[in-house]
Amino acid sequence: MPCLIFILTHLLSNQIKTNKKEG
Repeated sequence: MPCLIFILTHLLSNQIKTNKKEG
C-alpha cells in the first residue's frame, strides 16, 4: 500500500523535525 508508506514516512519526518527542534 503506497498510501500507508507515505503516511509512515510523513510521521517519521515529523518526528525527526520535532527532535531537531528539541535538540
